[in-house]
Formats: sequence, structure tokens, C-alpha cells
Amino acid sequence: MCFEGTTNDRSKKKVFLVVLFIAIVLSYIFTSMILWTTESRFLTISRYSKVMRHREAIDGKSFAPDQYRFGSYYLVEYIFKHIPLRWYDVFNDIVAEGLDPTGWGEGTEKSVELFFPEEDRAVIIKEIESTIDRIIDSFSPNNLLLRNMLKAAIDSFGWQEYINDIEKTTMLIGKNIPGEFKVLIEKDSAESALVNGYVTFRFFFTATTLLLVFLLCAQFTDALTSLLGMSLFAALLPMVAQDFMQAETMLSATVFAGFLVALLKNKSYLLLLLLVLLGCTARTDQTLFAGVIYLLYKVPGAIKRRKWLSLLAGLSLVLIPLVATLLLSEVIYAGSEYYLDFIQLEYNLNHPWAWIYPLIFLAIPLAFSPMIRNIDFFRKTWLWVPPFMVMNYLFARPAEVRLLLPVLIYSVPYVVAGVKEVLCHFDYDRDRKGGGS
Repeated sequence: MCFEGTTNDRSKKKVFLVVLFIAIVLSYIFTSMILWTTESRFLTISRYSKVMRHREAIDGKSFAPDQYRFGSYYLVEYIFKHIPLRWYDVFNDIVAEGLDPTGWGEGTEKSVELFFPEEDRAVIIKEIESTIDRIIDSFSPNNLLLRNMLKAAIDSFGWQEYINDIEKTTMLIGKNIPGEFKVLIEKDSAESALVNGYVTFRFFFTATTLLLVFLLCAQFTDALTSLLGMSLFAALLPMVAQDFMQAETMLSATVFAGFLVALLKNKSYLLLLLLVLLGCTARTDQTLFAGVIYLLYKVPGAIKRRKWLSLLAGLSLVLIPLVATLLLSEVIYAGSEYYLDFIQLEYNLNHPWAWIYPLIFLAIPLAFSPMIRNIDFFRKTWLWVPPFMVMNYLFARPAEVRLLLPVLIYSVPYVVAGVKEVLCHFDYDRDRKGGGS
């Protein structure tokens, strides 16, 4: 059965609330997963990197091209880090509790005994003592007095006690951790608030992107199929998490999806302009191609009708990201140096995952690409995709498939339209043969 008329069976408000609820839940799950795999990837080191890069970007001293994507840093600095929302960073919490005297309760001691029993500690001590004996014996094989003096000196440090008493060892470590690392572990520090701010930022823009993907699909199909499109997008989204330290990813995705929705709903040029300007603070390259889509969709008709203002509007949406790129790289942040070679083609040609990951990530859109010719919008605008892909293979590393999110966002509507068509024909054939329910 097809799902026509879904929105007629309930109010738009109820549909919105259902979609909002699902988007928030999916975004929360995705965000939590990214927290565990990104900010906690290397425990405190990952958090240290996040904080240091943020401070460098705010000071205008980060490396290119991250420095050019300053919008996300300023949003976190002035808005999101002040939102008192804590996220459960399980690995950091374990470290924090282990180094805090109040965190050593009966449960912690019991866990240590189970995972690191006294017998194992005795074996470790014995092996260390044997190693020390061998080293001392090799150092002075013929001088028994010297060997005994060295062993006594080493034993006087009481190192065995630190293996036997894990709590004492962790407390000693906690007292001697450098301050710049200790504040990253403490839950109430400004640094932890900053890390939580980044996670909240990601959560907000992921949920917003999901909602916009639903609205984008809704321009072509019914509400239930649009919800399928949003869910499909959410299901593919975890693949972008392989290298997710870049904060601008979901902000740029939100801008791109919002631009497409505004374009299809014939919103004002002012709104499109504002979205382009916001996009230039995230990723000028992706924003540039949003303008290209506008040109492909609107300008041919404007030329036929001799609406030159519409042509100029389209050109401005393309020129603004180009000018922004020039200003950011040559004027505003002229001192920022690229941390990679500008041309990445050779790397991509020799890196198999630069081909495997994008192929998997975009496999479903590729499978349903014949649907493009059936939908006016996609038939007019699909030509932006090849140059966008070429750009990424020339100047970026598409093995990091987050770079290809615009293509996925753009593709979701025709994918779900194709899925719906297949399922409708399947159900229709079943009904004709008497196999329907």
C-alpha cells in the first residue's frame, strides 16, 4: 500500500511534534555516540586537543582551513558553552572518579579487586623484581655488596606498595597531574563546559538538519515517506563520525539543507542570502554549490523571461562564497597555514578508502539515481554533483565522507520517492494477484 494522504489524517501540528520528537531522539543517540568515539577517543588527550584548537581559533591563530570556518567556534564560545547541559562522557567520568578520593567507594574497590586481583598484583611484583635483579646483576656481576646496596636503594622507594594499593597510586597520580590536564577531567571546570558546549552544538544542529531533511522530502512526497527519508539520513549519518573533530560539519549541513528547503518553498532572496552568509562562516565550498543549485534551478527560466534581477541574485549567491574564501584566506586570516598539501589528488588516487567509503556512503543515492529524470527539480539541478565530487578529490580527502554530506542531503528526496514507487508497485502487484493483506 502507498502512504498517500497521511497529513490529511492529522493536523500539521501533530505531524510536526511527532517529527520533532523523533529528530531529537535520533540526534541525541547520534550525538552521544560521537561523544564516545570523538571527544573520548583518546580520553583526556582528545579533550585537550578540542580545547586547545578552540582557543587557537578564537584567537585567530589556528591552522587553515579550520580557521576559515570560524562560525562554529564563535557559536560555541558565546552561546553553546553557556548552556548548562551535561553529556555523559563515560570514559572521562571513570578517570575523574578514579582520581578523586570521594570516588573510591566500596563498589570501586570491589571492581578493582575483581579486575586486578591480589594474586595478579603479586605476579607483577615478582616479575618486576626479577627484571630489577637481572639488570643489577648485569651491571655489577662480581660485586655482591654493590648489588645488595642497589637493590636496597630501589626497595626503599616502596614501589611494591603502589602496585598493591591501587587507590594510593591513583591518588598520587591525581595530585601530580598538570593543571591544564586536570581541569579537563574535572566535571565543573570551564574546560569541561566548553567540551559539553561542543556536544550540545552538535546535538542542536544534528536535530535541526534532520528536521530540514524531513521538510526537504516533504516538498516532493507525503509526510510518512518524508519521515522515512529523515530516518534513512539518520541511519547513514554515523559514517561521518570517523573523523569528527571538525566542529563545522553539522552547521554546514544545516545551512545546506535549509537553503534547499527555502529554495523549493520560494522563500525570499533575503533569506537565501542570510543562509549563504551563515554558510560562509562554516564551509564556503559547500555554500558555493548551494548557490550553483540556485543558478541551475532558477536562472534558465529567468533568462527566458528576461528577469535580470533574478539572474543577478543567483550570481551573487555564487560570488559571495568565492569572495568570502578570498577574504578569509588572504586578508582576515592570512597567517593561517594549511596543515596538509593544498592538492590532494595523488593521495586520493593511492588511498583505496577514498573510493570505498564514498561508494558505500552514496550507494543508495546511486542506486536510485534514475529517479532524477522523473522529478523536475533534480532533472534541472543534478549537474552540480560531478564538479562537487571532483573538487573534493582534488582538494580534500573524501575518505572522510562528512565532506560529501551535501550530496546525501540533496539525494534523500529522490531516494525515498524511488523507494515509495518500488513499494507501491510491489503492493499493487500483490493485490492484483490476491496476495495482499
